[in-house]
Amino acid sequence: MRYGCRVIRRNPLLSLVVVLTLTVGIGINASVFTVINGMMLTPHVYKDPASFVRLVPESRLQGQPRHASYQEYLRLRDHTRTLRQLAAFSYFPTTIGDDDPGGSVGIAVSCNFFLVDGLDRAIVGRLIDGADCGAPGQAPVAVIGEKIWHQRFASDPHIVGRVTRVSNRPVTIVGVAPDLTTGWLTPPNIWIPYTAQPYMDSSRNGFTDDTLLWLTLAGRLAPGFSHSQVRAEFDILERQEDLYHPGRTTAVETTDGSWLAEFELYSSARDLFLLAFFLGSFTLVLLIACANVATLLLSRAASRRREIAVRLSLGAPRVRLVRMLVTESLLLAALAGAASAYLVRHVPHPLYRYLFPRAPDYPMNPDWRIFLYISAIVFLSGILSGLAPALESVKQDLTSSLKGYASVLGGARLRAALVSAQVAMSMVLLVSAGLFAKSEERNLHADPGYLPQKVVVSQLRFPENTSAAAARVRLDAIARRLKALPGAHSVAFSDGLPMIDRVTVELRPPSRSDAVQAVDIYNGSPGFFETLGVPILRGREFQEADGHAIVVSRSMARTFWPKEDPLGKTLAIQGATATVVGVAKDVDPVRFGGSENPPLYLMRRAHPNRNVAAVRFDGDPQAGAFAVRAALREFDPGMFVVARVLESWIDQVTEVLWNVVSLIVILGLVATVLATTGIYGAVSFAVNQRTRDLGIRMALGATRFDIVREVFVTGGRPVARGLFIGLWLSVAQAASLRQNMSGTPLRLDSSDPLLYGGAALLLALAAVLAMTGPARRGSQADPLEALRCD
Repeated sequence: MRYGCRVIRRNPLLSLVVVLTLTVGIGINASVFTVINGMMLTPHVYKDPASFVRLVPESRLQGQPRHASYQEYLRLRDHTRTLRQLAAFSYFPTTIGDDDPGGSVGIAVSCNFFLVDGLDRAIVGRLIDGADCGAPGQAPVAVIGEKIWHQRFASDPHIVGRVTRVSNRPVTIVGVAPDLTTGWLTPPNIWIPYTAQPYMDSSRNGFTDDTLLWLTLAGRLAPGFSHSQVRAEFDILERQEDLYHPGRTTAVETTDGSWLAEFELYSSARDLFLLAFFLGSFTLVLLIACANVATLLLSRAASRRREIAVRLSLGAPRVRLVRMLVTESLLLAALAGAASAYLVRHVPHPLYRYLFPRAPDYPMNPDWRIFLYISAIVFLSGILSGLAPALESVKQDLTSSLKGYASVLGGARLRAALVSAQVAMSMVLLVSAGLFAKSEERNLHADPGYLPQKVVVSQLRFPENTSAAAARVRLDAIARRLKALPGAHSVAFSDGLPMIDRVTVELRPPSRSDAVQAVDIYNGSPGFFETLGVPILRGREFQEADGHAIVVSRSMARTFWPKEDPLGKTLAIQGATATVVGVAKDVDPVRFGGSENPPLYLMRRAHPNRNVAAVRFDGDPQAGAFAVRAALREFDPGMFVVARVLESWIDQVTEVLWNVVSLIVILGLVATVLATTGIYGAVSFAVNQRTRDLGIRMALGATRFDIVREVFVTGGRPVARGLFIGLWLSVAQAASLRQNMSGTPLRLDSSDPLLYGGAALLLALAAVLAMTGPARRGSQADPLEALRCD
């Protein structure tokens, strides 16, 4: 190690380049792992995460996680021995105050919730305790989060006892909880006792309806018990619970409460693929950095050939020399690890805020996991970047090396292979970055075909016992009130968010009886197309007198009736025969989470539970959102109202995706820079090693152009091989990404030849730029000096 330090000190420039290159690879990966550790690997409890446990009942037949009923929770709580506390909670969307546009998250909790969380006291006031869980349905108290206290209530020190409206119902605030109390799964803005559930939502009562599964369970291990023992006990308890529900069989999973454990329970194969791709992109940057360093160390090993030969001739074992050389690379990696540790303390939080600007803050402080990760990655980076050069150094002919005439063919082959690997990996990253960047560019600037920026949407919730006829009367009254608002152009209703929520079905086109076509069904009331700004090309839109009527898109009409008039045609949809009354212009809902299937619009019927009002405003839509909220609250003071511009819903869904896209683009550019420096190092060293050869060639009549061409041809071969290999890897990667991103706001076009050509051209230009300096230096070799040396 002392000798390694002396070698590093004697080669400061090379050592600095190696350390900086490894710092890029290690620092990026360690920073991302720190973000993942803070978000996904650590249970978000206030203290003692080791004893925290999440209970997830699952249906044995379906394998799907489910919630628990209130009576089920009581029986489990009263009969468990492996848990010292068992809490229940349920999330709900809410508004806090009169001017909340929506998007707040509330959590209804059992009164031992904060005991399980580990929080002892509030910042101001008190926490929810047993006295707050009295009779179900009573007006509740509430604890608000620290961020809401600062933003909505101006850090009012007299907040305790203040009455505010939560979901448009009066609630008394009794305390402020620190933001570190995150609610374990989704960080809430406000906590209320779970006995307030009937008060907040009069359409259902979870305390009298044992079939209503609405509670999530979590607890603390009793002393001497483990997760496996908890799982075994609750499997028995749930089998007893299944006796109250004939036909139900339940198994219990336990987790440590981290997001990663939840992700494994609820994620699909596509989610796992996308997570693997995201993490693999950062790993690829690290591998490129290691290949770059290996190229530089190979160059240094060639310059130390005589030193190694002397050591071997004096009896040094080759294993000991390999160990010495690998130790030097490990020392360089350790220096990069120290620099990366500094980055880990400063980069993760800005990176997290960039990726998830609307998400709550999580502790990003390095812990033992980060230390182990950096240690492991430093060790692997040192081995990967130093082992090949070390092995190459001890494979030489002693006589020739001592005379200074050793062949560099083996080292040249290895350097060429490393350059090809860097170029191929960079090609994969660049093509992936290009795929996402092109998708983002199209989404940001393409015309969706309708007017989400002018439409205000509001979800309406009626009492559960509301009949379809009563719901229709209420909707008619709401429509009249909303049409009377200043600037309101038209009003329509749908079951879900218009042009976002959809049902996909497979229909058999009459023109293709041997195949089926997947179709996305959106529903709407009369006025739907006028409100959304979707032009009707033929026929008309829905009318009140219509029965089972549909409007098809132009693309669907061409697919189903290519040479016929679609008006008046019928299709069997959802068990009924519907008649085509109009043809609408094609829209592009893919930008907002739709699929590539042609859309079909179905006339909706009034429903007591699924109603979304859409209002198109000619003026300022933000002012329209406030007007809609005020009008609906005036119409029904007990109604839960969230009114937002449709485009804001879309931006919220896609914002994180765009930030991830830009990060992948940055990774592609970083990979290109690393590959460029690797090519420069390899070609520059090759020219230095061949200075005598190039001088002799010039003495024999070679021109400067011949020398430049020779350098470019020799250095360009591994680049061309890397581009060829990278092209095929990129095609496979792009096809896999396209398939797995289908149905998301990112529609990837993997068949665009310009994408692959552009990535290859960028890497080729970078390679030419890297080889220009060494080629010019080689063409200036002095023939007399070359002959004198020989």
